[in-house]
Order: sequence, then C-alpha cells, then structure tokens
Amino acid sequence: MELVLDTPAVFVPLLSPARYKGAWGGRGSGKSHAFAEMMIEQCLLTKGTRGVCIREVQRTLKESSKRLIEDKLETYRIGAADGFKVFNEVIQTPGDGVLTFQGMQDHNAESIKSLEGFRIAWVEEAQTLSARSLSLLRPTIRKEGSELWFSWNPRRKTDPVDQLLRGTDLPTGSVVVKANWADNPMFPSVLEQERLDCLRLNPEQYDHIWQGGYATVLEGAYYAKPLAEARAQGRIGRVSADPLMALRTFWDIGGTGAKADAVAIWVAQFVGREVRVLDYYEAVGQPLATHLNWMRSKGYGQAGIWLPHDGDTNDKVYDVSYASALREAQFNVEIVPNQGKGAAKARIEALRRLFPSMWFNESTCQPGIDALGWYHEKKDEDRDIGLGPEHDWCFAAGTEVLLASGCWDPIELLTVHSQVLTPCGPRAILRSGIVRMSGKWVTIKGIKSTPEHRYFTNRGLVTAADLQSSDQFWTRDSWGLRILGSLCSVLRLGFMAGITSATREASRSDLCSCTGWYMRLCMVRSRMVARYITSMMTRLTITQKTLKLCPSSCIGDSTSRCRDINAYAESVALPSAVTKPSEPDVARPASERTMLGLSENAEPAYSLTIERDECYFVRGDDGMAYLVANSSHGADAAGLMAVAYEKPTEMKALKYPRITTT
Repeated sequence: MELVLDTPAVFVPLLSPARYKGAWGGRGSGKSHAFAEMMIEQCLLTKGTRGVCIREVQRTLKESSKRLIEDKLETYRIGAADGFKVFNEVIQTPGDGVLTFQGMQDHNAESIKSLEGFRIAWVEEAQTLSARSLSLLRPTIRKEGSELWFSWNPRRKTDPVDQLLRGTDLPTGSVVVKANWADNPMFPSVLEQERLDCLRLNPEQYDHIWQGGYATVLEGAYYAKPLAEARAQGRIGRVSADPLMALRTFWDIGGTGAKADAVAIWVAQFVGREVRVLDYYEAVGQPLATHLNWMRSKGYGQAGIWLPHDGDTNDKVYDVSYASALREAQFNVEIVPNQGKGAAKARIEALRRLFPSMWFNESTCQPGIDALGWYHEKKDEDRDIGLGPEHDWCFAAGTEVLLASGCWDPIELLTVHSQVLTPCGPRAILRSGIVRMSGKWVTIKGIKSTPEHRYFTNRGLVTAADLQSSDQFWTRDSWGLRILGSLCSVLRLGFMAGITSATREASRSDLCSCTGWYMRLCMVRSRMVARYITSMMTRLTITQKTLKLCPSSCIGDSTSRCRDINAYAESVALPSAVTKPSEPDVARPASERTMLGLSENAEPAYSLTIERDECYFVRGDDGMAYLVANSSHGADAAGLMAVAYEKPTEMKALKYPRITTT
C-alpha cells in the first residue's frame, strides 16, 4: 500500500535511521503524533517489526499510547487487509510483528529480557523515566539496527532523559529535536486559546508549559511573576561587577550541624538605582570557615556582610555570635534590625518592590534563582488564607506514597487533586512537585528524605536527622492510629493539628484510653470553635468573656517529645526501631556517612502538601506504611537585601574602600 504522511519539518531529522531519537518541547507540538506515525511507517516498511511503547508507570492501557496508534490507523484507513489487527493488549503488525505497551516499573533485571528481540522502543512522557529504568532499557534493546525513541516535556535538567539526550556529550548515533507549538502546522485553535490564556493568567508557568523550558518556578510562588518579568525583560543573563563600587553580601544563617538549615549568601552591588546580583552560595551543616573560604576564593574578601537580627545572638554554650566571629575574621558586619511581628512577610514584600531594579548574573546565581522560584506560601485551603512561608520537607524520587485507592505511586508522579490516604481517610494533594535540589539526605527504613523531614514516632514528631535507635514509628497497621484517625474525622479535626494539640496537656499517667483521647480531642475542637467565635466578635466585653472560657487557647507546632504520644506509642507496640546513630554529621568519615545514608550529590527533592490532615503514608523497604508529616533556601537572604536597600539610614556607612573583583 502507499501511505502519505505529512510530517512537520521539525521532525524530518527523525526519519533517518539513528540509535537514539528524541523530541522534547512544550505542549501542542505534536511529538506523540509524530512518533505514532513513525511507528506505523516502520511496521509497514520492515515486516515483522516488534515495537514496545513504554511509560515509567502504566497501570492500565488507557494510560498508554495504544489509543493514539489506533486512532492513526483509523485516520489513514489501515486495517487487517494491511496486516494490522488490534487486540485488547497488543496490536499485530505485518509479517507477524507486534506492538506491545508496558510500564518500566513492572520490570526487573530478569523480566526486561523479554524485550531483547524488539527493534523499536518508544518511551513516551520520558521525563518521568527513572535512572534505573533507563539503565535496564538501553542494553536490552540490542537487535541489529534497533532504535530507542524518547518524547518528553522537560521538567528538570537533572532528569535522566535530559542528562542522556540534552547533556554536553550525547550518545553515538543521536538525533534530538526541539518541538514547540509554533512548529505544529496543525496546532488546533482550542489549544491556541489555552496558550494565550496561560500567557495572560499564568505567565510564570508559560515557558515551562508551552515553550519546553525547565520547571524553575513553582506555581503560586511568592516571586513567580517578578521572575517571569525579569526573564522576559532580559534582566537575567550576563551581569558584570562594577570595579568602582563596593560589594555587599547578604546572609541567611542556618547553623553548623548536619541538622541545620542551609546557609545562603547573595553577593550584590547597589549601582545607582540598580541592584546587580553577582553570585549565590548555599551550604548545609558546614562550619563558618567554609563560608569565609568561599568568599575569599571568589574575591569577596573585603565585601561587607549583612546579617539578620539573630546574627548578633550569642551561642548558649560559647560566648560567641555570627557577628562577633565574622568581625574577628576582619569582616565589616552590619545587623539588620528585627522587624518584629510579620518580619518574613515584610521581607517578601520588600523584595517584590525591589525586583524591577534587580539584574541577575545567571551563570552564578541559577541555584538562588531556583530557590526564589520555589519559595511559596503555606495555605489554609478551607479558609483561603495564607499562613506564611512554607518550609518544604522533601523526599527523593522513587519514594512511594499510599493513594486513597490503596495503590502505591512514586512521589514524582503525583499531581494536584490526586487523593492520598491519611489516618482520617482520603485527602487531596494541594501542591506537589520538585521544590529544590538537595545534596543532603537521610535514609530511614529505605525511605530517603531530607534531614528535616518529620516522622510520627513514640517521641512525637521527630526529624529524620534526630531519629534514635530506640524510636518506634506510627504505621497504618497500628490499631490505635486507626482509632485516633476516626476520632479526628468525626470531630472534623486535621489529624496532625488535633493529635499534637491534644498531647500538650496530657499527663504521663494518662495512657491511651479511648475515653481519655476522645475527651482531649473534644477539648481541642471546642477551643477551635471558641477561637473562631472570638475572632468574629467586635465588642471587647464579649471577647473577654469568650477568652475566659478557654484560657489555654494556644495550639502551636508539635514538639518532638510529647509525653502522651510516647505512652501511646509504647502501648500499641509499633514496629522495630531505626538502626542508625542519632546524629549524622557531615564531618564524619566517608564510610560512616555512607552508612547514615547521606549523599553529596544534589538530587531533585519532592514535596507534597496535603489538605487538612497534613500527613500521609510512605512505604519503607520492609513494606510497612509509615506516617510522615507534611512538608527554602535563599529567599530569606534575598529579602534581607531588599530591606537593606530600602532603609539605608538604618545601616551604618561602609568603612572599607571600594574594591575590584576578579
């Protein structure tokens, strides 16, 4: 038969034989349609062709490209007379060939051998393909003249397919094209309207969704729109230092232990009305000397240092502060005064006002720009109010999360509005995806998380870095956890807020009797109602009377040593304790660091925000479902820069000469 295919010009290079063929770009480019037509063409040209269409996760054929290929066969009126027969799970091709549809997560080193005789493997949505799957697939498709096809919408430059086909050194025999909506001559009008609406209503996501750019800005982030405007106006690119102007560094101090937050440093110059941001630095758990060595090595040895107000706070054991230590090292240090209540929000607003005047040197500031793009607000979805900056506790790719359906899905594949299971039942995901890159990880029970991620244990909520060998976990199989989840659900309490609040007033003698827990949870609920009523009152006398009814109305964040949770966990005999020392530290030998599960290589860190209950289950290597809490670096330091710029009268004059940089 004669088949005429109208191939868009952007895909013509893919028609020639090549070991690796890739097409990446934004939505509406026609990548999947092009590969589907190429697959049909190859089956017609080479009788007996066996091809496999692959996704990382494929629970049903509805999630595969089978429907698309069937539609193409129907469009071109190709059927049984031409050698194509459509069955429930496969498509038979001319010459006893076959097209099959599989998920790579269903394979291991043994089962993947079933694909050895296949000539073509097409990986759709290749951005989700794991490094493990890619390492299994490449040597398996080994037939002479075999080809590996990849189509994807880029997500992160660290994704395995991007490292393979968009890196500096491509595999031999690679043909890779970039395709976007403008390259599709059959781009539908309905998608054109969607594109324009995205450009108008969601400009910070436009480049990622429609132009094939990497996801560098989190939707709803504080600085999403200013960053999009800065990139559109060319203010993110190449920026040089002015040799006649002073250098300034702005710090967000985190600490010196493995459990501490990251220390972030921005290097900038104030040149007239412009703020030239020249460099960015971030490190976790390193001593102060490491940060100063970096400054001196980059030529910032005479730069001024601006610290937040707590930079002048002395250590509880040693009579020294960040400010005093830096002055001892011969640096000029200024302390930005405490802005009082709402300081974090004030810094955010100050930076937003400053953004139109800021220019970023992209090559050295990209990690910091990413941090600004990920810095977002924690939301109370029920009341639609902001609760201040969200601090994301993250898991590594591959961490399996329990869905409401009872299935387990990798965290990187979860999307907004998907349902996960909590102790109180199914809850929707409000926010998901990569929030930052992390080089520090702790592995517990096979679960790889950032050191600050919190687990429910017999000591309450404990960070991964603080877990001890005697700790026991809360799991889905704990009957006591199910009872508490039911009580919180009946009383319409978020699980984490209800449980941690109830434990604050529990005595050690009160073990986990159902009646005792029920009474405490009822008290928490009544106080929440009382506070709501109080907030709605306008008369001072009524407010005072209401407050007298609930004198202990403060429900704060949970602590890691709630005594009644301790008693409760002991009584229900939770699973075995973690087998690792209690305090991993970056200064320990490499062999010990490996044992603790700490990694030096930065990897994408994924976070979930769950409605109401603020917790969910992840699967350990023993198959148990462990309860973890919900989940920003660089943004606070940038906010400090904005405050210093806006209030120069509060800062002392610099007492050092203008310098040159190298």
